[in-house]
Amino acid sequence: MFSKSENFLCSWHVQRNLKKKFSSLNRVSNKDKKQIYQRIIMLPLTNDEEDFEKKFKIIIKSSLLTKDEKAYLKNRYNSRGKWVKAFMKEVFCCGMCTSSRIEAKHRVFKQFLNSSSRLSELYSTFKKLEDKEVTSLKDEIQKLKKKSIEALSNNDIISDLKDNYSEYINLKLQKNLIDSTNYKIQKVCKNTW
Repeated sequence: MFSKSENFLCSWHVQRNLKKKFSSLNRVSNKDKKQIYQRIIMLPLTNDEEDFEKKFKIIIKSSLLTKDEKAYLKNRYNSRGKWVKAFMKEVFCCGMCTSSRIEAKHRVFKQFLNSSSRLSELYSTFKKLEDKEVTSLKDEIQKLKKKSIEALSNNDIISDLKDNYSEYINLKLQKNLIDSTNYKIQKVCKNTW
């Protein structure tokens, strides 16, 4: 049905498996073993292909790993396009390389639904949870706006302006002050600066 879709492995789960497989390196007080352990467990989250290849070569050349551990890593290397973040970039996946978000949603849905739930219950549950998330997001935005306004009201320039101008002018000037203090470079036309 989805002939162009790609199947990936969750980078977080791969990392967890690597942690289990190579935990003996992390249990000792040997600094070099701990360093190679850190390199190994960070492989799934590597953002650059060249960086991954370089790190992988260092790991494979290490004398701290057994032949079995090296064989395990070489076997995983063959499927790196399915679990390393750097190789997953070329395929559209909404920027997700882990299943954490999906699993979090699944946990929430399990609180409201079970195998005997009707299809209509499924849709109404989706709607309720979506509304709840939208409300939560709006609340968060309001909190951020309130914090921003409070921070501005403590600003020396705004305090001075309050004494000399009306509330309307102060609100207008606050917006300009926010814009000037949070200056961002924006895309402009080729012929203008």
